[in-house]
Amino acid sequence: MMNRYSDEKWMKEQLEEDPLRPAVTLDMIEQNTVEDSLERMQANEHGRINLSTITDLDLCGIIDNDYVPRCRKRSVYHLSESEKSDIGNNIWSLYRRRVSENQIRRCLLIR
Repeated sequence: MMNRYSDEKWMKEQLEEDPLRPAVTLDMIEQNTVEDSLERMQANEHGRINLSTITDLDLCGIIDNDYVPRCRKRSVYHLSESEKSDIGNNIWSLYRRRVSENQIRRCLLIR
């Protein structure tokens, strides 16, 4: 696990592993760096992530495997600016909630 909630269970696990070392806590890690209260930081640990988002790698794969061949080009590097714009608009209309505009720009090499 890359992320752990900083709750009592985590502290107990740490103390069971090595009772001679103090448990690592959120307030210990974040001291002097954040002005938020400890309660607020702990509440933020339970934030939401959207597992349906498309990664850059997946989006670039969609572009390379679906869109580039339709334009009869060898790679995204050979697309004209208007082709890139059309592809970007199409991707945005299909995947708007799963990709960002910046992602589309990165994968289509649009400045």
